[in-house]
Amino acid sequence: EANYTIPKSIFAPRAYDGNRQSDHAYYDTDEKLRQCIDLDMILCLSTHRMDTFIEQQGGTDEADACRTVLGDYASTVYGVFDFYCTLSKCDDICHMYAPAFKRFIADTQFEDKSSETCSPNDVTKLWKMLNTDPTESANYINRYEWLQALIRLAIMKYCPGTSVSLALKKLLNLD
Repeated sequence: EANYTIPKSIFAPRAYDGNRQSDHAYYDTDEKLRQCIDLDMILCLSTHRMDTFIEQQGGTDEADACRTVLGDYASTVYGVFDFYCTLSKCDDICHMYAPAFKRFIADTQFEDKSSETCSPNDVTKLWKMLNTDPTESANYINRYEWLQALIRLAIMKYCPGTSVSLALKKLLNLD
């Protein structure tokens, strides 16, 4: 009985399709995760008027600053997303369904019933806003909507009074 190794597994082709220049071709590197953030941010900013929303909250450079913050925390951002996606009672581990999002909110103690911007009603409104795409019949968010959720949650909790990117950094550091 041979020991399991990735090169001998079904994941072996990843060495040719993944991070070719790296000795870690089978693994998601920080560089690869930053590339994912860059791609997901393009979609993030192009839906739900997110680009305009961020600009109204913090100015023209804030979207790029948010991209930088998310890139710095890419491993955490995607790791948390993946973890909560696996909590759903279905086989779809690429989307975060409503119960998993609610669990994320509960685990981070984000909601504050006495808050004007972080009440349970505010979080429910955020979830509904993220699920307004008429082409999607499921009650879930994908990776770029996850980025939208994180940015909007940061704004809800820490703005006004700070830049959007700093609010996002606080959210990722503290919560």
